[in-house]
Amino acid sequence: FADFGPDSTQVGLSMYSYRAQPWLLLGRSSNKEAVLQMIRTIPYNEPSGNAIGAAVKFAKDYMFDVSVGRRQNVPAIMVIFADGPSRDDAIAISREAKTSGINILAVGIEEADREQLRRMVTNENHRNVLFTTDVTDLHTLEDDLADMLCTIEDVVPRPTPGPCTVQCPKGEKGEKGEEGQRGRLGDLGQKGEPGLNGI
Repeated sequence: FADFGPDSTQVGLSMYSYRAQPWLLLGRSSNKEAVLQMIRTIPYNEPSGNAIGAAVKFAKDYMFDVSVGRRQNVPAIMVIFADGPSRDDAIAISREAKTSGINILAVGIEEADREQLRRMVTNENHRNVLFTTDVTDLHTLEDDLADMLCTIEDVVPRPTPGPCTVQCPKGEKGEKGEEGQRGRLGDLGQKGEPGLNGI
């Protein structure tokens, strides 16, 4: 992603365990290096409690809201990082998020439930889930995740607008305009050929 900013690529970050918290709002992601630094420094100081469903709901209702910077008619992609199975109903809330137009990808780490993540992602397609058994190997998934982010639009069909259902009134014929001025005379034409002689 070359450009970050309100009219280009936007990134929002939220961390979760038993509850979700905003870390970076969409409208504030204007510098790629600053965003990468924020990702690297997300603290993990919350008590355990993998409430992935609550985190997806928080992201859907708050992080992807226009009030915090989301642009209308721009695809929304949520990437879930999970190190264990969700302790709440993450699948149902993920369906709600997908129905609202959010594409979901997932990265499973260590104890994450692969099947649960597969059922949460866009199209419930296993190709939208990455997995590593060791958190120290997370960096090895960067290229694959970048590819997934760049191709998710190809995977998810956008809704096409239906035909117009509004009957617009027919316009009325206007009054006849004023007659214009006569144009100037043109140049004389070429002389014609002589006619036939009479009898």
